[in-house]
Amino acid sequence: MIRRHDDLWQQWTEEPPTELVHEACRLEVKITATPAFTRQGFAGKRRVVLRAAFDDDDGIVAAIIENDAARVRVRKRRPHATAGEIATA
Repeated sequence: MIRRHDDLWQQWTEEPPTELVHEACRLEVKITATPAFTRQGFAGKRRVVLRAAFDDDDGIVAAIIENDAARVRVRKRRPHATAGEIATA
């Protein structure tokens, strides 16, 4: 899924085709909701979350990222970092 999203991202233009936008958006949600079990998977997921720029006022994306970080034992920089800060760590 992450590789496909990376491919779509490379094809993104100023006015991308509707199909590309729909597929990319569907993948962003699926990738975010799918648990990461490896450092490589977590790094790819962080990249996708950053690109997606989700509205995370309720902290759901941050909680997902924090759970993934704990699962793959990625050291967090701050205990209460935002999803954006975690994604760029």
